[in-house]
Amino acid sequence: MRSLFLALLVAAFAAGGWLYSEWNHIAISPAASDWQPAVAAAPREAAVPRAPCGAIYPDRNAWFGDLHVHTGYSMDARSRDMLGTPDDAYRFARGETIGLGPFDDQRRGMRRARLDVPLDFAAVTDHAEWLGEIVVCTQPGSPGYDSNACRAYRGEAEPEWSIPQIFGGKRRMVYIMGYGDRNADVCGPQNSWCRTGALDAWRAMQQAAERHYDRSADCSFTTFHGYE
Repeated sequence: MRSLFLALLVAAFAAGGWLYSEWNHIAISPAASDWQPAVAAAPREAAVPRAPCGAIYPDRNAWFGDLHVHTGYSMDARSRDMLGTPDDAYRFARGETIGLGPFDDQRRGMRRARLDVPLDFAAVTDHAEWLGEIVVCTQPGSPGYDSNACRAYRGEAEPEWSIPQIFGGKRRMVYIMGYGDRNADVCGPQNSWCRTGALDAWRAMQQAAERHYDRSADCSFTTFHGYE
């Protein structure tokens, strides 16, 4: 028994040594994804000009912000009936009052919230996963808006299968997910509807960040482009 153990140990070391010596010769190339086709490099653009900050802190200073913010573009937040936009998130971070759910028919929050002390910086980092599906299923007029999956996600139709209530709002996300690929009823041919929706949402997030970035000499608020 001892001899067998020693033989296996020697074989394991030998195999490990061979793999280590051959590792640099092994080609590892991930398979291309239909969801992420090859694209041309983005053109270089000049930075947006800004005024120098009026206040300089040679000994440094502490700044406070939030780099993990979700809005109605995120599948988890939207599944809990969050209708806030990136603009709402940045206005809240800057000390303005915003409405929170429940929301009325005009998408106005029935509760009010405001920070006692505004933040110095923030980033809306909505989920990249199912970003396009959220846009398709929540914007009237979208090609897949009236699909049964989207209607079930919005609570307007019975789903094709039942998910236990114990999962709460998260169970609604499953209705628009695809397994192995995107949900064709939601995303359309070659996922084109969801691709367009995701691009529109990402563009809106970037535009909101640019609108709220203070480029004046006050330098009162900084935004960052990001997603989770």
